[in-house]
Amino acid sequence: MRDYGKVTPKFWIGKTGKEIKKQGIEATLVAMYLMTSPHADMLGIYYLPFVYIAHDTGLSLEGASKGVEGCVKAGFCEYDAPLEMIWVKKMAMFQVAPELKEGDNQIKAVAKAFLDLTECQHVQGFYEFYKDRFHLPKHPSFLGLKQAPLKGVRSQEQEQEQEQEQEQEQEQEQEQEQEQEQEQEQAFDSVESKPSLNSEKIKAKKIKPETTQHKKTSIPEDFAVTAAVVAWFAAQGYSELLTLHFDAFVDKCTAKGYQYTNWEAAFKNAIRDDWAGLRKNTRFSVQAHQPRAAPQYLPPELRNGNTNFIDSTAKLL
Repeated sequence: MRDYGKVTPKFWIGKTGKEIKKQGIEATLVAMYLMTSPHADMLGIYYLPFVYIAHDTGLSLEGASKGVEGCVKAGFCEYDAPLEMIWVKKMAMFQVAPELKEGDNQIKAVAKAFLDLTECQHVQGFYEFYKDRFHLPKHPSFLGLKQAPLKGVRSQEQEQEQEQEQEQEQEQEQEQEQEQEQEQEQAFDSVESKPSLNSEKIKAKKIKPETTQHKKTSIPEDFAVTAAVVAWFAAQGYSELLTLHFDAFVDKCTAKGYQYTNWEAAFKNAIRDDWAGLRKNTRFSVQAHQPRAAPQYLPPELRNGNTNFIDSTAKLL
């Protein structure tokens, strides 16, 4: 990512800027974004799906598409829809220089960036416009050479999923260490409580802990939300729907084959870490839903005979 991008004040009063403003507020916002985008490079040719524009600017996908279309009509840029590649035509003139003299150190950097471009419909146009200004070599695509396909950018969901898997591995290791420590303490306590004629040798002797570790299991078929979890969820002050947390947890554990020794504790950790991704989307908050009857996955003691508890917690579910 660049540390900064150059934007001339003449953008607002120049011919191209006025043409962009005629296309509407979406085009004006997108044009400014294209020059300052964190995905941009000095050449002005880069990978830019509409979803990036929508996410960074706050526009809808329709607004992002409309903005790009307006910029294209104004002659500010071109867009290769199949490859989702943008070319801001005169961006290199502002980010690099209007032209480079022979011997300038930037020539090598610009040439390398140009040769690294993935083949798309913008390469030929960029070459024709800048070949004399930047002393460009011919692109490999002009010579019939093949390049590696454009690599997509990892999505936030993939990164979040990887982080969650790493956290789960750490939690499993911590559980194993805690269980081993508890077993060792119990073993030492049992030895110290027994009288012995040679207590010093017993203390000096290393005692092996008994192998009574709890076995990890896959998610039980009858796994359900307990009263303790409902009460804990309410005490934490979470505003999301507990049902959505439960469904996301069960689906992911089943798909990934996760195993735990304590499934209730694992479910609480999943809620804390927001596996379901609900805190990023306010439409899943409890305020957006009307209270409803207790769902069927609750244990019988919550579905039958304890209506006061159900009424007080139904809105959390």
